[in-house]
Amino acid sequence: MFDRWKKLINKEGVKKQSSTIQAPRDESLPLSEQQRFRYDLVRFLSGENYFLSSMYTFIVSSDHAIVKEASSAIASYLESLDIRSILRLSDSFRQTTSMEWSIDWSRVYIPSIRRRVQDEETFLWLMRLGTFHPNGFYREKCIRELRTDPSSCMYILLRLNDWVEQVRDCASKALSDFSKKGLDDLMKCLFAMEKLRRCERLNIFTYRDIKKKLADRIRDLTPSIERSQLIKYDDITRRSFYRILLEQKALSKDEIRKLLSWERNSQCQILIISMYLNLYEISEEELDGLLTHRSLIVRRKALEKKYDLTGKPWDGLEDMLLSPSASIRGDVRYILGKHTDMDFRAYYLEHLKQPGLKVSVRRICILGLAETGKPEDADFLQEYLSENSSSVIRSTLHALGTLRALDFQDVFWEYLSDERSQIMVQAYREISSHSIRYGGKKIYDLFTKTSSEHLRKKLAYLLNSENYWDRIPYVLMLYNFENEEVRSIIRRGTIHPASTFGATKERIDLIESILNDSKYDLPEGLKKSVRFDLRTSET
Repeated sequence: MFDRWKKLINKEGVKKQSSTIQAPRDESLPLSEQQRFRYDLVRFLSGENYFLSSMYTFIVSSDHAIVKEASSAIASYLESLDIRSILRLSDSFRQTTSMEWSIDWSRVYIPSIRRRVQDEETFLWLMRLGTFHPNGFYREKCIRELRTDPSSCMYILLRLNDWVEQVRDCASKALSDFSKKGLDDLMKCLFAMEKLRRCERLNIFTYRDIKKKLADRIRDLTPSIERSQLIKYDDITRRSFYRILLEQKALSKDEIRKLLSWERNSQCQILIISMYLNLYEISEEELDGLLTHRSLIVRRKALEKKYDLTGKPWDGLEDMLLSPSASIRGDVRYILGKHTDMDFRAYYLEHLKQPGLKVSVRRICILGLAETGKPEDADFLQEYLSENSSSVIRSTLHALGTLRALDFQDVFWEYLSDERSQIMVQAYREISSHSIRYGGKKIYDLFTKTSSEHLRKKLAYLLNSENYWDRIPYVLMLYNFENEEVRSIIRRGTIHPASTFGATKERIDLIESILNDSKYDLPEGLKKSVRFDLRTSET
């Protein structure tokens, strides 16, 4: 809307005058109001948003045309902002520049602004922005104009933390009734409520009262919580929605379980399950049900809650050592380790030796052994590389890397060329995370041999991890590689060396030959830079 307005409003006048308006050479000659407005408008429309406060001063101009044009620009800009931007503006607007040096805003007559603007929605935008104004009398006037407008509720809410007591009181009275406000308007208010939670000037009793009224009205508008009703709102809005209703215990346990069944955002899940477990009475049977929930976040929070309640291990806890989640396995080992002398390594070894073990359990046992085993266990685990299951092979590669990475670098290199992409990526992770180096030539040879762009991308990263003097000959030969994504990674390897370590005569001669070979089509600037490095290495 704002971009389109910039193109349409005063299309000819703004463009023509913007190229000619300049500050007079003699600073004693002031600009006329029309000239100042045109100058500020052009700057504002060009994206210099700190001219917003300057635009606002023109709404009290005696020139009706200026008032209408400035008001339209302000309204279009505000309509283009999302809620987060509006909240930031609520703090920054009054700080960008002084708005009171030439205008006594306490005496501004609001009806005259409405009469000159001649558009009710534009007028409401002016009043909403006016609630951020530095003059307290004017803020209070704007609140009074907005109190019957449901879409302005969020702006009034923010004034509950105003630094002037009279403005806070005015906002509180304006928020006495939410009955005429729709769900979308109330959902916007939740952003303001989140901001108010951290404010110091807020009257806590007023805040609690308004929060309850807001929650009650939202509950009236949502007699049944449906996914289709909430999914249209973004994650932060949904999180605010959950918080206010859970704080008021306005959601039933069935509704909470329903929310946990479809809510996918991790922060929302954490909020729901944390507040549910802390604010509601939860039976041991309900906790046991949550321990098998499909969400890792829910399972882990339920585990923590049950241990808080019992203070000791319980029957069946040991089975959770076979959880697919590493964090849950770690929590269970902590609890059992604190209260028992259980040998976790022996537990996983014993399970691995059981005949007919499910692939999923075998994979978890291998990971558990990686977390609790000894270096010598790597030799035993190596046999699982012959499995048909990709997940078992990936888990085994991870275990080998965790227990004794350097002894299995040849294994990782072998699986780096595996056609199964997930296994190739796991091999790359082990190489990268354990800082294994194979040398620039070996990496280059595999790079030129493979046809997989995915593998080439990983090899480009590995090449850049090598010593500068080892990698730079091969970086230069691949400098103009045809794949743009891979090429951009390779070119990062031209960064200057940290030292002369590895600058052998053979490598220097190879680099010189590549620089002199026209088939590589290297930029002159790059050649100059590398030759400087070569000269530096010889001194």
